[in-house]
Amino acid sequence: MIKFFRKIRQNLLTDNKFSKYLLYAVGEIVLVVIGILIAVNFNDWNTNRKQTAEIHELLKAFEKDLITSIENATLVLNVSSQKDSLIRLVLNNRLSKEDYENKRFGALILNYNRITTSQENLIKLLNREEQVSSDLQPLLKSLKKYQGLISQYIHSQERLSEYVATQNEFFTDNMVWFRAYWESGDERAVDYFLNDPIYKNKVNFYRVMLINNYATSVAEYRNRAISLLYMLQYHIGINSNYEGALKGIGLLPLKEVDCQDDVILQANSGASFAPLIFNATKDTLDVHLSYLIRDEMDIWTMTLSPNEQLDGDFFAPHYFEIRKNGECLAKIHGGHDYLIIDPNLVE
Repeated sequence: MIKFFRKIRQNLLTDNKFSKYLLYAVGEIVLVVIGILIAVNFNDWNTNRKQTAEIHELLKAFEKDLITSIENATLVLNVSSQKDSLIRLVLNNRLSKEDYENKRFGALILNYNRITTSQENLIKLLNREEQVSSDLQPLLKSLKKYQGLISQYIHSQERLSEYVATQNEFFTDNMVWFRAYWESGDERAVDYFLNDPIYKNKVNFYRVMLINNYATSVAEYRNRAISLLYMLQYHIGINSNYEGALKGIGLLPLKEVDCQDDVILQANSGASFAPLIFNATKDTLDVHLSYLIRDEMDIWTMTLSPNEQLDGDFFAPHYFEIRKNGECLAKIHGGHDYLIIDPNLVE
């Protein structure tokens, strides 16, 4: 057999067919290389297709997590706002003996509403950062900020939890009337809640922990969740309905009024929290926020780049203007929960 192939090779060489033989060999090599490249590209395409499908499913699962998180955060904010109204009554000495006798206010600083957030799908998405396509980069950036806000509210929640636990221990260990008050009422408890100045200090500190720290961090976390819910609709298909989902929770978009209209603000007795203001346009915009605090108007101005949002502190009643190059594009009356500044709003 070896002699047979040697003879063929010698015939090719002696017959001056070496160039044809070489061309044939090169052609075979090229075909093999092309076949390898096709196989590699097919494998890459198939891998990318699977990764894209997996990320798409993660985004759909994360959307459900967001809706649950927004709902839980909204409950905390609503209860916190109600508590703030009650706290103001305590600190302004506007409660009567009867108010404490019905036990409505006695547990004011002894409890709070706790929330938890499922981070499983969020972590899975962030772990796939290298697989995320370029059109998902703004979403990925917002996901990282969202994770940071989760850590922030958890820290505030833990501090509030520790304070509430300490107060429960204090009342249990030091107030001999504590159990009797809850069972059948006790005049000593009523007198304490009405007149003890240290208790008023405790209530004031509780308000700082609840409203200024915990609820404010929850509001920023909820606002980021709402903007993420809006951004997701462009990546998970036409079945996404962020407005319907938010309406089901009880959250409504802010309404536009004419730039020339006057907006009259009226003070209220409870805390309200900064609404989401998200710039979904490709332009850099200015937000001029006017709010009423202690019967006086104040103004806060900030610049919003594309895909950025207003993450602020809690405010009293407010309205704001969206401006570009100093020109008012829209005036928005406060009172609801979120505003998505899209091209339709500013055209």
